[in-house]
Amino acid sequence: MKYNKLWLIEPKSHGDRTERALQLMAAPDFQAKMAFFTEREISAPTYEVRDGVAVIDMIGALSNTPDFFSYLFGDATLPEIRAQIAQADSDPEISGIVLRIDSPGGPPDGLAEFARAVKGLSKPIVGFCDGMVASGAYWVASALDSIVVSSTSMVGSIGVIAVLMEYSKMLEQDGVTPTVIRAGKYKAVGNRFEPLTAEGEVTVQAEVDFLYSVFIDAVAENKGIAVEEVLKMAEGKVYIGQQAVDIGLVDEIGFLDDAVEMASSSNMNNGGTTMNVTELRTEYPDLCAEIEAAVVVPDVSLAVTAEADRITGLAVAHFGEDIGKKFNELVKLGVSVEQYTSMRGLMPVTETDVDLRTKHLAALEALKTEDPGTGGKSDGPKTFEEAWKAIKAEKGCDTQKAMSLAVKEFPELHDAQKIGGAK
Repeated sequence: MKYNKLWLIEPKSHGDRTERALQLMAAPDFQAKMAFFTEREISAPTYEVRDGVAVIDMIGALSNTPDFFSYLFGDATLPEIRAQIAQADSDPEISGIVLRIDSPGGPPDGLAEFARAVKGLSKPIVGFCDGMVASGAYWVASALDSIVVSSTSMVGSIGVIAVLMEYSKMLEQDGVTPTVIRAGKYKAVGNRFEPLTAEGEVTVQAEVDFLYSVFIDAVAENKGIAVEEVLKMAEGKVYIGQQAVDIGLVDEIGFLDDAVEMASSSNMNNGGTTMNVTELRTEYPDLCAEIEAAVVVPDVSLAVTAEADRITGLAVAHFGEDIGKKFNELVKLGVSVEQYTSMRGLMPVTETDVDLRTKHLAALEALKTEDPGTGGKSDGPKTFEEAWKAIKAEKGCDTQKAMSLAVKEFPELHDAQKIGGAK
């Protein structure tokens, strides 16, 4: 069983799982159970059908690879569930899908792929929970069309944990001295045969923090909300029933029948097909041409000119003709309020004989030399991770607060992280 790794799982469930695994390995029939696992026959997965809607279970901790421990624990194996969903999506007798979830989460493996698969279905898929949809399981649920939970369901626990099991003292008592030989400064950081160093803890914490940011971004994209909104509900807390609805984690309180009805009625196509713009133009060229010809596009340039004349007129009326004409130079240059505020600090106030237009252009050129991503500071953060870590160090706040502040202060770095491969 893989303990020393990152987990997207509700912490108590992880602790229970660890304790149970140790008990199983100590049991006298452990080897016999392993032999049975390797020799067993795996039957093709099936799903329940209610009123033309496929009900597929995601029950237990999540696992991306069926192994001995996932078999013993009754884990929900993502590839098998994904195969059931694909089968239901291609079944002409099925109008929608309900994913019945009761899971504390699991490792991050396979979650992004699973979420992508459910977002690409041709039929609606609704989540239903009457137990727990936490951590990694919520990553999956956030990608569904809707989520219905019971009034007692536990939802959330959005976060990442790493539990490092270290056995050096136990091995020492048994007279065992393991030696770890490594090449690479960070190779085998957090292994179970050596105490974790302070530097090793920093390294593991950085991994946890980065995976947390990936998790946050995924939920934000799946639900179509801002990262800041996700951070408000991503403190690792568990919300019950209506609390989860109120904070925006799920859509409504209900029962399995409600989710089935929603999955059926939300199929707005009713068996029909959809077309994109290119297909519409190919299929109905004359109609599209007629619609496009009827669209009136406003002349924006006229509105801009009229607004510039209005602003200049106000300046002349209030400050007099001389100052009004000088102000008109700013309007013609298209200077924004923010640019002018910065320009005032760059323009010398004693040189009255310099042409005003030249001064404005020089000030604008000076602004262009600044780094827009760092507010004019050449030594600012170059990545989103650098940004939130700098804020965390400066303000002494936790990771979640630092990320929230970094999203506000450096939105372009956050966007660059998503484009550059944080997904």
